[in-house]
Amino acid sequence: MTRLLASLLATAAALCVAGIAPAGAARERDAQRATSSARAPVVVSTQPGLSPRFRRSVSDYVTRCEGGKAVRITARAPRGARVRVAGRDLARGRAARVRLRPGQRFSIRVRAAGRSSVHHVRCLPGDFPRFSARRSGRTAAAGYLVTPSLSSGPLGQAYVAIFDSAGTPVWWMRDSAPSDAQLLADGNLAWVTPTEKGVGTDPRSAYEEHRLDGRLVRSIKAVGNPTDQHELEPLPGGNVMVLAYRPRDGVDLSAYGGPASATVLDAEIQELTPSGELAWSWSSKDHIGLEEAARWYRTQIIDGPTRLRDGRRAYDVVHANSIEARGDQVVMSARHTDALYSISRSTGRIRWKLGGTPRAESLRVLGDSTRPPRTFGGQHDTRLLADGTLTLFDNASFYARAPRALRLRLDTRRRTARVLEDVRHRPARRSLCCGSARRLPGGHWVISWADRPLITELTSEGRVRVALRFAKLFSYRAFPIPRGRLDRRALRRGMDAMQRSRAPG
Repeated sequence: MTRLLASLLATAAALCVAGIAPAGAARERDAQRATSSARAPVVVSTQPGLSPRFRRSVSDYVTRCEGGKAVRITARAPRGARVRVAGRDLARGRAARVRLRPGQRFSIRVRAAGRSSVHHVRCLPGDFPRFSARRSGRTAAAGYLVTPSLSSGPLGQAYVAIFDSAGTPVWWMRDSAPSDAQLLADGNLAWVTPTEKGVGTDPRSAYEEHRLDGRLVRSIKAVGNPTDQHELEPLPGGNVMVLAYRPRDGVDLSAYGGPASATVLDAEIQELTPSGELAWSWSSKDHIGLEEAARWYRTQIIDGPTRLRDGRRAYDVVHANSIEARGDQVVMSARHTDALYSISRSTGRIRWKLGGTPRAESLRVLGDSTRPPRTFGGQHDTRLLADGTLTLFDNASFYARAPRALRLRLDTRRRTARVLEDVRHRPARRSLCCGSARRLPGGHWVISWADRPLITELTSEGRVRVALRFAKLFSYRAFPIPRGRLDRRALRRGMDAMQRSRAPG
């Protein structure tokens, strides 16, 4: 018996050496192979290409289906997996084709490894701005509302768009030269549609409020003067604030290299009721002196007058570009004075000034590392946060330093403003105009780097979470979409409604 058992063991060993396993081992190996196959990833690709690259965790994609050509979809999936494209099963080794019009979408449904997922692919129009996106790590924003523009030519090109946190456009609408888009409290979107360059010159200019299905809700226009394209500030109760410019003749600019009898543009803030009536207004005429724009006369103002529709040359001595209202206070940013102003709505007086040439109301800046200590240069997009601090985008225009986002804590009793955060990004080395900086709860920043083709979401330490780049384009502002404010299904329904019909599935 012992010799028989030894013989059997020797035979089994010989079979293993020869590469022949016993039946039990073969079954175990086959099971391992089946398990490994079931865990293999599902790979989906399209022609034209898919953006971003397909992953089961990503729900929304785009492809450019130009020239009326069909989108070709192929998939590599493990045994037992099921892939459906536009409502039809995709056979193993076969390709599906879906013909789309710009804006339409189709779905890809995947069942593999015991779970199901649905993915939506939408066709980008041929003239949609070229872009690239990179994401690394978790973002604080759910998406970014932008209006890609050229640095020369009209302010806007054609599109208002929402990109998700992966850098994929999930909603867009074509319009005439849109700029400065924002998400309103009721879920609608608003943007301005200037048709002429220059501040406050086009009587047709207006902010428009739209639903996600593209329908126009209302137009918002300043009273008595053309609506400026720099700001719409919704207020509690339904009123809004906008900017306008009022021409004033007979102003002596000879001390600054201009005419002895010139037309200047005074910045005007208007509060409008929902029906468009003027509820309150304020003008820079009696509150901001000509000397406060001294640095800008030679670089921009005298050599770049605005041509009014009646032929007059008008000099933009203030250039207001943002307003933020809190109670009795309105904070206005004026690019051509390098300063922010806190305005009392009840008295019209300036409560404090931050940056620019000193005056009696000026606050002293503490903790600024710039050399020389010129705090701002043509700044934009000042905002008041819930904790009482103030943020802005400092362009550093015509200074030998890079643009930055700043957060400051104000102490109006001691007449000081202390720099708490100074956020920069190495690729953004210079800036002449535009831009925005929004600090999110938790410390992340969403920054449009002015007239550079770059939008980033950065951590408080300056680490990049999302980098969105356009080819030769920039976005005047980048409005962060907070998590929970817009539902992807609502965005898809809105896009579908604008396209009137969509591909099946």
